[in-house]
Amino acid sequence: MQNSLHIDENSGLAIGKNEGPITIGQRESHLRKIINHIVNNESEQNIESLEKYSTKDYTIEDKISYNCLDDEWQEVIYDFTAYDKAINETLNEDENAVPKKSIFLKSMNFYYKKALKELQLSEQHIICEKSTKILDCVVTYYTTLLNENSHDTKEFYDEMCVRILVAFGFAECKVLEKPC
Repeated sequence: MQNSLHIDENSGLAIGKNEGPITIGQRESHLRKIINHIVNNESEQNIESLEKYSTKDYTIEDKISYNCLDDEWQEVIYDFTAYDKAINETLNEDENAVPKKSIFLKSMNFYYKKALKELQLSEQHIICEKSTKILDCVVTYYTTLLNENSHDTKEFYDEMCVRILVAFGFAECKVLEKPC
């Protein structure tokens, strides 16, 4: 029998019948370590400029539809909401007055723009058509960053954590296009 999983905005996570390990707690811990690693190792030149946070006047569903995301990325984006609280708590921790959220989102936007440049994409409709390739490219950049800058990240690194963080960047409007 399969696990029944239901996420509701008001009641959180409810598990019907569990027949295996639950990894949300472990994944939250890994996400925290990856975020801190990225923030601590990000080059200042990568995060120098970024427009102010935009206010969102559309839903996440609007942005998903506008960017023509494939089913796999749609699932990751919807699933990341289970980790949203842990991600925001980590990014908003006041660790020696380091603005973690700002650094992290600037980093995310930098790698998004780097992907656009590498893939030679500039027209909005083409960016939307190539959204999956762009998101995958951003995941690859972070994977490289994690693998090159530390030997100890391998103990907590998994690609799904990086995908969840890219989904967070998508929801925060630092990756892909905003609906018109």
